[in-house]
Amino acid sequence: MLPTLLAPLGACRGGFEKHVEPASRAVLEDAGALESLTILALEPSLGPAETLPPDVDAFHGYRVNGRAEVSDPAERRRLLALVEKGMADSDDRRAACFAPRHGIRARGPGGAVDLVICYECLWMVIHAPDGSRGEAPTARGVEPDVTALFEAHGLSIAR
Repeated sequence: MLPTLLAPLGACRGGFEKHVEPASRAVLEDAGALESLTILALEPSLGPAETLPPDVDAFHGYRVNGRAEVSDPAERRRLLALVEKGMADSDDRRAACFAPRHGIRARGPGGAVDLVICYECLWMVIHAPDGSRGEAPTARGVEPDVTALFEAHGLSIAR
């Protein structure tokens, strides 16, 4: 069933090309070359905390409720294809708020790319390997499949 599902997702390519700078795109487009892919369930808040205690697990200022490694290459490709599909399906509208529940760290030969995603607000923040930061739109339609993948790895997404 997985190859059938990947074919339609691959047909939606263009989200990374349109919305992600080249160094980050190189990491995200080559799921097979990734050294690791970590998914993080984030505690939604309307912006990164100014200060979190040093003993709190955080991802770009957001409290981490859980994290898991995705080691299966097919699952990595599927997750990144869903993220790209969300970008490609977006109508470029987004809310002014940002309360992310999903985080992804993709580490490849070109460095790490971190995605902090808010499907409710229809956008994400992309932290590039060189430390720069960008933003990209997303669509709500992929969120159930992304959340299902997180939950399959034992993570609970805040509702």
